[in-house]
Amino acid sequence: MPDEPLEPTEASQPETEVVAGRTLAGRALATAERVRILREQIEETRARHRSVDIALATVERDSEIGGGLLAGALAYRLFVFLLPFAVFLVVGLGVYADTTDQSTAAVADDLGLTQFVAREIGEAASDSARWWVLVASVPILAYAIGQLFRSVSIVHALAYEGSGRAVKIRPRSIGLFALAVLGQIIASNVAGALSADSALGGILGVAVAVTAVAGLWLAVSQLFPHGASTVTERIPGALLYGVGNLAIYLFNTLFVGWLIEERQDSYGALGAAAALLFSMYLIGRLIVTSAVLNATIARRAAAGSE
Repeated sequence: MPDEPLEPTEASQPETEVVAGRTLAGRALATAERVRILREQIEETRARHRSVDIALATVERDSEIGGGLLAGALAYRLFVFLLPFAVFLVVGLGVYADTTDQSTAAVADDLGLTQFVAREIGEAASDSARWWVLVASVPILAYAIGQLFRSVSIVHALAYEGSGRAVKIRPRSIGLFALAVLGQIIASNVAGALSADSALGGILGVAVAVTAVAGLWLAVSQLFPHGASTVTERIPGALLYGVGNLAIYLFNTLFVGWLIEERQDSYGALGAAAALLFSMYLIGRLIVTSAVLNATIARRAAAGSE
């Protein structure tokens, strides 16, 4: 008769468990060893390359000050600013279209705005209370931009000094910050208008957008707490902000604008609000990372000069 397969006995089961336990322990030890080797390689690369050292130090500093939470707080401030700004923009352009006897579509097209915004402008132009809404939105917008400036200043103070208690807000600084925000919006729309013409216009638009936004952010960074850092030491953060802002602008144009115009019936206002909040968080993350990067570079420069 053929031999029958042997059933595992009670005595063989503990041996199987021991072998499995040894296998898991071996895998855990091997993984720990690979992690240790990877850390050593990273530290060796960090010691040899200044750029790697600054990048890792930026990540570490960002973690120390709670960069993710700060970005969320900035996203809230940006969203609060966006609401009165959108009302002011839509109602103001509606009044302009009505005063100059132009169609809302023509005004929106001249400024590179979407048809969704054009429809809202048309409704604002036909609203009898538009002047009251426009006047009432001004102090609310001023308050929102002041709170946004205060939040960004606190982020820079935390990045450079580890505390936001020394932040001082001046009306002149808020006004200059508001002009920088307006200039950034204008630069983004100009870049979009250039990109719509041709491939060469697209390249030119990208260059204009990055240069203008980075230059504005470099100029306005003088208004924020920046320790003893020089203008040169704040250029990398400004360039990061310019490139990152362009990427977020493309995200808003290609995805958020499409979502609002084409999928409003499917996702509704909540879907559009969620997409806008996510883009606001990305901008907040960009502001925090830019400030931490500049603070890290300034700290490394100060340590090297000692």
